[in-house]
Parts: sequence; structure tokens; C-alpha cells
Amino acid sequence: MKNFIFTSLFASAALFAQAQQSANVQIIHNCANPGASLVDIWINNLLELEDINFRTATGYVGLPAGVPLNIAVIGAGSPDTVGAFQFVVTLTANENYVVVASGTAGDATDFSPVQPFDLKIYSGARRSAQMPANTDILVMHGCTDAPTVDVRNAANNGVLVDDISYGTFATAGYLSLPANANYVVNVTDATGATTVASYQAPLQTLNLAGAAITVLASGFLTPSANSNGPSFGLWVAPSTGGALIQLPLAVSVNETAQLENLSMFPNPAQDVLNIAFNAAENTDLSIQISDVVGKSVYTQQLGAINGQQNLQISTQNLPNGVYQVALVSNKGLTTQKIMIQR
Repeated sequence: MKNFIFTSLFASAALFAQAQQSANVQIIHNCANPGASLVDIWINNLLELEDINFRTATGYVGLPAGVPLNIAVIGAGSPDTVGAFQFVVTLTANENYVVVASGTAGDATDFSPVQPFDLKIYSGARRSAQMPANTDILVMHGCTDAPTVDVRNAANNGVLVDDISYGTFATAGYLSLPANANYVVNVTDATGATTVASYQAPLQTLNLAGAAITVLASGFLTPSANSNGPSFGLWVAPSTGGALIQLPLAVSVNETAQLENLSMFPNPAQDVLNIAFNAAENTDLSIQISDVVGKSVYTQQLGAINGQQNLQISTQNLPNGVYQVALVSNKGLTTQKIMIQR
């Protein structure tokens, strides 16, 4: 197996001989097509980076600036660039870039919608936070089948990222948040009325003070319509590179159903979802699970119950993705987002 060596990325003497100035580049593999999970990168017909895994990133590395770079992306192990995705890029000297490989690289029989494979490039990237007590966060929408969304602070519903669409970076650039706290963020539709999913953003727990990171919407909302590819989530690319870090779904409990000590686990779930809670006397309860477009995929009537309940629900027949679990009682409604991921 070839090694993914960050420090030697593009260190070809032939390339550097073409230019005396350089730019700093981080490359993130976020193309969720299962057929493109492992790729090589060639520059000017030289194999420069081997075996890049999906949801991994390089650190920042120097590339020649001021001259055209012919970049080819192709399946790992190819002997040449025949059939590769080809791009010509000219970088600006002393600039920092984040480059995200994105798209479906397939046709309408395999993906819905089809998005061409592309390199999404952000100039003016940061290698560290501008203030040592903060974390600087660049958000990129890389989920091909997700609509335009907002990212909101769950604590006050404040808009952190407004109207971000597939293939784009946040218009306002970097967010700068105090790193001595853990946050919960909601991904909502563009109106803010519907929450797609809620995620923990544990800046303090991850020890991200002084760091600059890229947070990517990654995977598919509906994997079954996209070659059963990886499911939707938010993933963090540190500026130092390596495997991306998955942000966990947040437990968001509405107590109107008057259920005490409610928990749903594991989250993400694979084949079984456990639901535990304590119900007040004579609680008439039902369970409903819906997919991201609101279609009901599971219903169970529990009838009148009381006391501690420990339920197991089989999720073997549910495709990977984000779901809403609703517990409906004669006292109200409790909802929580879960993820199925295998």
C-alpha cells in the first residue's frame, strides 16, 4: 500500500524549478462518490500524491505560483492520466488556499442530482486563528443533494452562515468563535423554519484554541438515491491535515411530551436504536420516524404506559441518513434527530 505522505506533497524539483515564488495549499478530499474513495493527484504529468482517502486532508504545502499547474485527479494506481479529471490552476504568490475536491463524478442513473467533479478553491485561507483564544472556522457546503441552508447557533437561533449553497464557501468568510466553549449548531433550511439536523461543535473539547479549521457538509442526505454513498454529516478539516473529524449529532430534547430522562442511543445507530425514558402515569404514546423530506418510515403505537421504558427499534431496513424521531403523547410532542450510518 502506498503511503499518504503530507510533508512530501508536490515536492518535485522539476515543478519548483518553474517558479521562484510559491503559494500554500491544503487539499481536502470530499467527493462522496464511492467509486472515487481513493485517488491519486498528478501535476504536470508527474505523480505527486498517492492514495488520498475520502474525508482526509493534506496540511498546507508549498506549490509553485505564477505558472499554470496542470492538475489531474484519477483513481489510485492508474499508470498515467488518461481518463483523469483535468484542471489548470495558476496560484498567486504568498497566498493561502483551501482546495476541496467535490461532486458526484457520475451520471443520472447513479446520482440525484448529478454534480460534476470539481475543485472548489478558496483563496485567503488561514493557517491559524487571528486571535489565540479563538477558533477561526471556514464553512463549505459539499453535500450535492442538500438544498441551500443556514447554519444557526442553537442557543439563540443566531445565523452563523446565511444561505450557503452546494459548492460554495460561506460568503462572509471565516467565523471567529471563542474556543473556551462547546457549541450546538442547527443546520436549517434557508428560511430557518425547518431544522435538518443539530450538531455538537465542541471547540473546547477538541482543544482548538488558536486553530483555523474548515467545516464541510459531506456525504448525501439520501444515500439510497446516490449509489448508497456515505450519509450526510459535518466534518472538520484541521489545518494540519489528516483524517477529517466528524461532528457528533446533538441531543435536542423538547420536553413537551413530559418524558423524563429521555435518551436515544447509539447515535449514529447501525441496526438497532435504543430509546429510554420515564413516562408519567397513563401516558398514551406512539413513536414515529421520518426521513429528511418528512416521509414516515416507521410507526409504533405503545398505548397507555407509565414508568421506566427501554425500547429497541430495528433500523436494519433504514438506509443511511438523517431521521427525525417523534414521541407523540397525550401531553405533547418530543422530537430528536438521529443518524443511521453503517
